[in-house]
Amino acid sequence: GVCESVSAEAPFLVRVGGPRDAAYLEGEIDLLACVAPAGTREQPAGSALVVDYKTGGSPAETAEQLHEKHLLQATCYAYAVLMEGYAQVECVFVRVEQDRADAPGQPQTVSYRFDAADAEEMGRALARAYHGHGQL
Repeated sequence: GVCESVSAEAPFLVRVGGPRDAAYLEGEIDLLACVAPAGTREQPAGSALVVDYKTGGSPAETAEQLHEKHLLQATCYAYAVLMEGYAQVECVFVRVEQDRADAPGQPQTVSYRFDAADAEEMGRALARAYHGHGQL
């Protein structure tokens, strides 16, 4: 699809948890591309792409390990974007220093897809993680 807008280093601030266990997640998304315009929280629409660039890492890490490694961060980014009124978000982590096994010279990527229908559960998971570890 045609990208409606692309923002580099897009800041975000979202609230997770209930009145008693509220937490604020703040950060910056390396690259946020909106594939179609957002709707509202009540009527989410459109989709967005979040890209995060990662340095370091190890070629020994398996796909499962990588999925687990970046899941919390992906959930955080996606939740912030879903709260803007998007129906779907894809998060792609680009491991700039690690080559793809099947395409040398191309960076390895780890992708996640999220849906507005999952937002409530995502918010709960983020609140649990925040309060469980004191930080994300």
